[in-house]
Amino acid sequence: LGELQNRFEAAGGYDADYEARTVLSGLGFKESDFNRPLTEFSGGWVMRAELAKLLFTNPDVLLLDEPTNHLDLESCIWLENYLEKYQGAVMVTSHDRAFLNRVVTRVLAIEPDEVLFHHGNYDSYVTARQKDLQTREAAARRQEVMLKKEMRFIERFRYKAKKASQVQSRIKKLDKIERITVPRATRKIGFQFPEPPR
Repeated sequence: LGELQNRFEAAGGYDADYEARTVLSGLGFKESDFNRPLTEFSGGWVMRAELAKLLFTNPDVLLLDEPTNHLDLESCIWLENYLEKYQGAVMVTSHDRAFLNRVVTRVLAIEPDEVLFHHGNYDSYVTARQKDLQTREAAARRQEVMLKKEMRFIERFRYKAKKASQVQSRIKKLDKIERITVPRATRKIGFQFPEPPR
């Protein structure tokens, strides 16, 4: 019995009720909601209950897909604070930039040709990515100018016997050059809302 008692305490048995109430309250449930059947709740509240169940289990790795979709402002703030103190690893997929900026410390971006890993929040990733694209574009332009210059030399002296060795060496050099590629830019939609009347 003593051994079972120790295992129960180590597993958080006495804290379970308190932890469940804390999580449910943080996600917007009232005390009167705690014993209601889930079938009485709307779809958004059922999703909150599922999130509460997930947080209550306290896994080592927490995978969240759009966790703020069904949350109001107070619940979002509570979730942000909860995740900041979370002991395990948290991986979040979200379109909520403000949430990402306040919660994440690393960004994993899956691009068409590469996977990028960035230390920092989402805004710092966007800034770093923009700088990287500008650097690549400038390097690609410089490389293109150099390649055109070499191709002009090759075309100009291709059939001259005195320059044949230089032409062959430049052809080999061009074959060995790794081309700088600039990732395809995602199209952005620009729109503006007209100024509404007072």
